[in-house]
Amino acid sequence: MNKNQQIAFLKKMYILLRAGISLEDCFTSQAQYGSERIRTSMTTAVQLLQQGTALSEIFKNHFKYDPLTYSLITAGEHSGTLKENIFYASETLAKQQKLQQTIISSLFYPLIIGCMTLVLSGFLLFVIFPKIQPLFRTFKTALPWSTQFLIYLSTFLVHYGIYILSGSIFCTVLYRFLHKKYAHIKKIQDSIFLKTPSIKSFIILYQSARITRSIGVMLKGGLPLDAAVRLTNTTLFNSQYKHMLLSVYIDLHQGKSFSQSCKRFTHLIPQETYTLLATAEMAGTLPETCIYCAELLDEQVESLSKAYSRMLEPLLMIVMGLIVGFVALSMLTPLYSITQNIKH
Repeated sequence: MNKNQQIAFLKKMYILLRAGISLEDCFTSQAQYGSERIRTSMTTAVQLLQQGTALSEIFKNHFKYDPLTYSLITAGEHSGTLKENIFYASETLAKQQKLQQTIISSLFYPLIIGCMTLVLSGFLLFVIFPKIQPLFRTFKTALPWSTQFLIYLSTFLVHYGIYILSGSIFCTVLYRFLHKKYAHIKKIQDSIFLKTPSIKSFIILYQSARITRSIGVMLKGGLPLDAAVRLTNTTLFNSQYKHMLLSVYIDLHQGKSFSQSCKRFTHLIPQETYTLLATAEMAGTLPETCIYCAELLDEQVESLSKAYSRMLEPLLMIVMGLIVGFVALSMLTPLYSITQNIKH
């Protein structure tokens, strides 16, 4: 199941369980809908439940849910709060999905403009310019520097473009391979991103929102704080934040408080978020405050992504206009000179 199907299934299961329907009947009712693959998975789940397999194991091994959902269902099975934890899991997945979609939609239009710029520039350089290039070579007068530059660039790309493209693809594949195989390469990449001013604030807000939401939901679901921190660590991809949560987990086992552990990493967490969490830990309201902080951080991420979009749109339009204008001017200037010479 994809992410939307997983969210919809959890919400339907919560409604059915709340209405008093058994787990087996929940899966049986869902087996009547969806694709053949989903119906087969639901039927298999019913058989596993009848054999005594735990629901959490079914979600982990057969439906491929993330560690947070698996942990919440495990805690719900042991504490008797399965319905509530399924609701928490569905809400968490839905909000994470909504935030990701907001970010993607905010950057979609600038991405389209960027692609149009590349396509139009490529069309002018590879299709239009080579057709009129022989005419320029017949000129006995000196060509403008812009036209000479385009002639050189067009000739170079026509002869070596395939090698540049092949080399780029090879380097990309090699980097992805090394990125997966060697952890220190990912650490270097994450460290560079966190030092880049325009990206740093976005990463801090997004990762902090993900961490606080996951910990808050798992605490409300009945998991202890150290388990919530450890499991949240498995849901992250940024190596800097994974190291932070691992250090916090070790500190918790050594008897330190959550706020004491996080104090060393205030460069990775917004100061106001840290202050709220430290106060909430002393007041005994850490689960609710974590979720509240996540909501605030989500709003800041959405605002920041929209601000980036508003900033990139006119910038890319200007870049596209400059590129197209430069190419057009470089082609038309020599032609204009010819017409002037013919008139005289």
